[in-house]
Amino acid sequence: MADQPATLDSIHRIVDLVTRERLPYAFIGGVALNAWAVPRATFNLDVAVAIEPTDVVDLLRRARREGFAVDAEFLAGFRDQVAGMEKVHLFLPAGTSLLAVDLFLAQTPFLQSVIERRVAVDLGRGPIHVCSAADLLLLKLLAGRPKDRTDVENLLAVQGVPEPDHLRAWAATLQVEERLRPHLGPDGEPGPAPT
Repeated sequence: MADQPATLDSIHRIVDLVTRERLPYAFIGGVALNAWAVPRATFNLDVAVAIEPTDVVDLLRRARREGFAVDAEFLAGFRDQVAGMEKVHLFLPAGTSLLAVDLFLAQTPFLQSVIERRVAVDLGRGPIHVCSAADLLLLKLLAGRPKDRTDVENLLAVQGVPEPDHLRAWAATLQVEERLRPHLGPDGEPGPAPT
């Protein structure tokens, strides 16, 4: 893990890589959170990328030539998985350590929708694409770790409940309805659940 948070330079290194390859993308982790909620430091980058499965290894090889570190297992075609979504890892030199970059392969209907609905934002050095606030909420509910639950509270405090119909439909598909329910009112509409 990086000993320093991601910088705009590191974010734009990823943008440059996927843009040169003409790959639609959307940041889906801490970078997206910083666009929609109270900013916090992030020590890795999560990016959804629309890429043909057969092109992934070639992308990783090109990334390695551009100074990214890539583990041999991913160059050999291995794919990691989280919540049914495939991803590959690369690392970007950052200070005295490596910044982890997870490229989520948009091969599921949900990740394809995330990229189709992406939003351009400017975090200080020109526009980049991030997932919508509603899609970020769904991704955080899917991950379900303690830090994701904190991020959900942060996002809701700033945005309210974004796109409730979209949230309910995808929550059912992704089987995270129970995790979404406490953030909706008793009638299933936006608002705090009774305590």
